[in-house]
Amino acid sequence: MRVHIANAAALAQRKDVFERFMRAYRESYDFLYSNPDGIKHYAQYGKVSETLAARIRDEFLPRPALQPDRVSGIDAITADAITYKVLTAPLTAGELAALIQIPPPGQ
Repeated sequence: MRVHIANAAALAQRKDVFERFMRAYRESYDFLYSNPDGIKHYAQYGKVSETLAARIRDEFLPRPALQPDRVSGIDAITADAITYKVLTAPLTAGELAALIQIPPPGQ
């Protein structure tokens, strides 16, 4: 699981920064999984062999797990939050839209 959290005020005041961050994140993500040089850089960063870097990426960080434009498991998380009394009821569609804001690709 990977999540990036931003303060609502910062997100409102510096929207352009978050959009640039997401563009860079998507580019890095695509580079790691689509470009043969991606694994070389990953290995150098991790100070491991390319073989081990490829194994780590493919077995422990599969591409779908790091997909930056998808949020999943909301129903299960909501159920747990209600069970453990973090929430009293599921969030409304509007509350979810305010909570989960992913800048669209290509901006």
